[in-house]
Amino acid sequence: MIEEIGRVYGFNALNRQLPRRLVQTFSVEHEQKMRMIKDFFSQVLRMHETKEYAFYDESFVQRLDWYPHSPVAIHNPVSENWKVLVTSLVPHLLKGVEINSVDHDQVRLFECNAVWNRISDKDVEEQMCSGIWFDKHAQMSFYDLQAYLMQLFSLLQIPAQCVPSQTKSPWFAKYQVADLAV
Repeated sequence: MIEEIGRVYGFNALNRQLPRRLVQTFSVEHEQKMRMIKDFFSQVLRMHETKEYAFYDESFVQRLDWYPHSPVAIHNPVSENWKVLVTSLVPHLLKGVEINSVDHDQVRLFECNAVWNRISDKDVEEQMCSGIWFDKHAQMSFYDLQAYLMQLFSLLQIPAQCVPSQTKSPWFAKYQVADLAV
């Protein structure tokens, strides 16, 4: 097509100039931090990354006897089982443990993905990272896991401290949960 235009219009009549593309600089700090987080989980903690759909598996959420507080439902769902966008990555990780613990004694998974919440009648998308650690034969200490997270925050140069959690979710152990305040 270009050759035909050139022949009709004339190759010598065409302006010999590369097209201009305005490129603005941007920060890659977020991508670098995400890479550091993923490297820490996979290399230091020997966890496997998982990527799940952006929707909850409704049948699995019902088995957990839990439902998100401020879900974002889509208008034209894929199916009855996939109609609400995720507000937490933990149910996906629990499902991963359920599936993989049949064949493996130890399951370590993490996921970095988008979550959606309805805040003041607006649907807000945020990036989140969550991890889960399961071992049939050895119990990981709450304080060991806390130390790993503090090491991660130190690597990212984010000052953090552990404070007692006010969040009550069914997958939290009552006295082995804390919030990291940054």
